[in-house]
Amino acid sequence: MTSESSPANASPLNASPSVPKLSFSRLWSIGVLALIAVTWPLWLPRPLASGVYPTIGFIASPTSVANRLEFAGAVAAIGTLIAIASGRVTARWWWLVSIGLVVLVSTDQQRLQPWCYQTIAYGLLFAFFDWRSARLWITLITASIYLYSAAGKLDYQFTHSVGQQMVLQALQMIPGITLDESMARLATRLAITLPIVELCIGAMILAKPTRRYGGMAAIAMHLSLFALLGPWSLNHSFGVLCWNLLLAVQSWMLFVNPADGGKDIEPEVDRRKALSPWSRLVRTAVMVWVVVMLVAPLTERWGIWDHWTSWSLYSPHTSRATVEIHDSAVARLPDELVRYLNDTDGDRWSRLSLEDWSIGERWVPVYPQARFQVEVAESVSRTYDLGQAIRVELRSVSDRVSGQRTSRYLIGRDEITRAADGYWFPIGRSKFTTNQRQR
Repeated sequence: MTSESSPANASPLNASPSVPKLSFSRLWSIGVLALIAVTWPLWLPRPLASGVYPTIGFIASPTSVANRLEFAGAVAAIGTLIAIASGRVTARWWWLVSIGLVVLVSTDQQRLQPWCYQTIAYGLLFAFFDWRSARLWITLITASIYLYSAAGKLDYQFTHSVGQQMVLQALQMIPGITLDESMARLATRLAITLPIVELCIGAMILAKPTRRYGGMAAIAMHLSLFALLGPWSLNHSFGVLCWNLLLAVQSWMLFVNPADGGKDIEPEVDRRKALSPWSRLVRTAVMVWVVVMLVAPLTERWGIWDHWTSWSLYSPHTSRATVEIHDSAVARLPDELVRYLNDTDGDRWSRLSLEDWSIGERWVPVYPQARFQVEVAESVSRTYDLGQAIRVELRSVSDRVSGQRTSRYLIGRDEITRAADGYWFPIGRSKFTTNQRQR
């Protein structure tokens, strides 16, 4: 792959660079377009969306303003991605993709998918840095994804749930293997090897002598996950599958075959002289943000940084909220919501499966954060006037060793609203569902 820009014009604030025949930024734009395509209900502006899944924004704004922002963000992000993927514009325009995605995320927290968060950072690096510098930061971000993801799985919850399930599914593919209780115990013990392998991959990518081998191991891991999580197996969402494929291709281009991933052919120059003061200021701001991305996940277990933005992937230790609605209020709910209710113990309180609801209407997993899920419960309570006919069990992050959680119950809309308002991160109260239908 050729370089994306010359040192003297690497920034969109300077002259336009030449368009390469093949570049990592174009590959990434194609991958992101595919991810948006397989999760398209998530990205529709509210006036075009169907279903009743509530929209929870980071920023409170009037409906008319939010609608305009969503249209503008979608046009900016998707339109620019198409232009970059087709080679009509250069990597300097990636800043518009990042801004468009930030706008879309600000109006709907559910859009802050891990790959979207990753793309926002990549876009700023593509736009404001030459390839040599951008590749260094992208390598650090990639290594941090594997390292933090592995750290999140080194706990009781993973080895006794998701990890065990993955190992059992892999064993089931081996002819002659019978799944019984002893095999389940073996799977629990073997599950700890999955994050250990991922930890090693992250470490190898950080070290230049082992980077190529780390990339090869990453490709093997992502292809294995694709086989385990596909519709023929554990049947995870298409967004999860496509992201694994994109990360496998990334590893090939950046680490295994770097000549195709972005060979640096620019001559050495003194960039302090080549860039204007404004360009240097923008680059510094981007570097500060990337450093925050690299460090902030250390605070995830204390509830400061979100789970997905801390790369807690396939990790069940995350905080959560269990929502239940009393049978006396079910008649007020639309059919689109009732289908996700289930009373398993006959106590007339039906559990609302936020996971199935999110997959069913938005085509992505529910945002794994108690803050967000409590906001969803508050929106449902307000929209359908549930009053005391709704309750929430608010569960903390699980203990790494024992897997235990602390929990508290919120009874009725008032308690749910107070709990939502009590989170340190200021979020905009959603004033409507996607189509405003009520019964």
